[in-house]
Amino acid sequence: MFLSDEDFMARANRHLYQTPEEVQDKGEPILNPDVQNLHDSLREAVVLFSIIERRDGLTTLLNLRPKHLKNHGGQIGFPGGKVEAQDDGPMSTLHREAMEEIGLPSENIASLGYLDAYITSTGFRVVPIVAKVTPPASFILDANEVEAAFEVPFSFLMNSENHTHDFINSNGKPRFYYEIPYKDGKNDWRIWGVTAGIIRLLYETLYPEFSIQRTYER
Repeated sequence: MFLSDEDFMARANRHLYQTPEEVQDKGEPILNPDVQNLHDSLREAVVLFSIIERRDGLTTLLNLRPKHLKNHGGQIGFPGGKVEAQDDGPMSTLHREAMEEIGLPSENIASLGYLDAYITSTGFRVVPIVAKVTPPASFILDANEVEAAFEVPFSFLMNSENHTHDFINSNGKPRFYYEIPYKDGKNDWRIWGVTAGIIRLLYETLYPEFSIQRTYER
């Protein structure tokens, strides 16, 4: 349970991995065990779980993906994307994607560490990198990949009372997911699926004494 910005940062420094080799595979198979049998191989991806210092407290940046995108179109996600052949490790992917999607230079990103990989039902192994971000005067959004961007306070995201779960029917089976609805005064944002799952994963990592990991049944 979120206590303060200072406590959050201390927990991040204490609990995050310092190398990608330490990362373990988690994600959707925790809620839906059959997910691990859906794909023979997984496509590697990296996302930026940013920590931005604002006057009113720490926030993270999220993107609304355009509906035309093949993977998770119309959903809310973190800046980031698929690992490409020319990338030299996860940080290289992160720097490339952050610059392409939101115009964030690599020198504005200071990594704190890695979160466990999030395995998705769509066949991705997503590695979140938690990093302090110095925001530019304005983010430059690539309209082909980002429809809108907004920030959410960690005091909201790291409060389990804001985490709900639901399910959809997929091939005759219920598929469970986390959902974290957020209203910023102008918009009602539906944070769900992989993004909400990664947020929940950070919560369970940093606040293990408050967390209960479950496999849901209907």
